[in-house]
Amino acid sequence: MTDYENCPVCHKELPQQLEANFCPFCGVRFDPNAEEPVELVEKSKDDAEKKREKEQEPAEELGGIPWENRADLGVVQRLTQTWSESMFNPVHFFRAMPRRPGIGLAFLYGLLFKIIGAIFSVYWQQGALENLEQTLQDVPAGMREFFRMALENPLFASPEIQLLVAPFIGAFTMFLVSFIFHGAMLITGAAKNGYETTFRVVAYAESTAVFYALPVVGGWIAFIYWLVLMVIGNREAHQATTGQALSAILLPIFLCFCLISVSLFMFASALFSPGN
Repeated sequence: MTDYENCPVCHKELPQQLEANFCPFCGVRFDPNAEEPVELVEKSKDDAEKKREKEQEPAEELGGIPWENRADLGVVQRLTQTWSESMFNPVHFFRAMPRRPGIGLAFLYGLLFKIIGAIFSVYWQQGALENLEQTLQDVPAGMREFFRMALENPLFASPEIQLLVAPFIGAFTMFLVSFIFHGAMLITGAAKNGYETTFRVVAYAESTAVFYALPVVGGWIAFIYWLVLMVIGNREAHQATTGQALSAILLPIFLCFCLISVSLFMFASALFSPGN
């Protein structure tokens, strides 16, 4: 019926013995003037529509996410099962994640783990600050003054204030990070679905905040595992390639690293300039 090897619209490879004048994947008509049996046309349209529905609603077929299954599971079951699946079976978890509108439940899940991470961070930070106070006398005068200013800052000195503002900072960072990474995914062509899908990935990737319970290395482990979940989550949720998802995650990090490097260079140049 057609001389195309690939569909000119969805670019998928066409079957060698294509009997219809429609692409069996997206339903586009190759030759508007060609005539073919009505039942063949309808069959091609139905097949294309069923395929689109299957790609757009994988969550129903794969079971969805436990945290959003309020009808059959209790809160503790929903929380523990979601954490376990997101951490140890992320491919299936994010593939099953709903694409429907609404981010309320995902937001609550992510915010809960943001607060958990903040509690552990504040606990270990207080121990580090106490040790820092004991070793300030061995630090050069300039750095000693800097550390004293930091220790006198209420946000660092008061764990109560840190825990009080943690939910607001957590909520803000989730929305900001989602916005940044979704923009990067649009640039790399990985964003097959909307911003809400990216936000859900960011929120459920916060499962890694439990690693903040580990002293010293907990934050690094949480961040690295979070990056892994972000790549897997965006790849599966947006039906993108690993290269596209990885590029979208690394692009903002690379730009942030460049900005920090330039800022440090300018600060060092001003600090050690001949006039100072």
